[in-house]
Amino acid sequence: HMVPGLDNYTQSLDQLASFHHWLASQVQQYRPRLQAYVYLNPFGGDAELEQAARTARGGPFVGLIVNTSVKGRYLDAPEADDFFSMADDLGLPIMLHPPAEPIGSGSVGDFRLVEQVGRYLDVTMCLATLVFSGRLEEHPGLRVIGATAGGAIGMLAGRLDAAYAPR
Repeated sequence: HMVPGLDNYTQSLDQLASFHHWLASQVQQYRPRLQAYVYLNPFGGDAELEQAARTARGGPFVGLIVNTSVKGRYLDAPEADDFFSMADDLGLPIMLHPPAEPIGSGSVGDFRLVEQVGRYLDVTMCLATLVFSGRLEEHPGLRVIGATAGGAIGMLAGRLDAAYAPR
């Protein structure tokens, strides 16, 4: 499964800044054929959010990119409130990308299924949690892009409507 000792959520602010500096240089070199998003952990705390906002404002970036879940939490968690406020203030789209380790992947024995199904479903579940939590109503100007064509969200409208209906 995962690479032992590798955790893409423990990058220091200096590592993120260095990565974004390199990425901006690549965008400049290959413009207009290359565009890029600012990567961050939506649960990374105030310093990471502030750095991401400065990076997005000061560089050639077209949006933000975050994982659809982080260590067992989807983006409807209250700890992501500040991230969504920051994203709303920036007015940039948010690319929702499946994580290397989607929720529930520890119970799947065949990693091929994690890669080809679990990550796809993590995008689906994240989008559904954003709808059910009211997160999109709180920030109606947000533009959200779901990787993998939004997972299966487009096939679930009727089921989600039925689940959301008042009881």
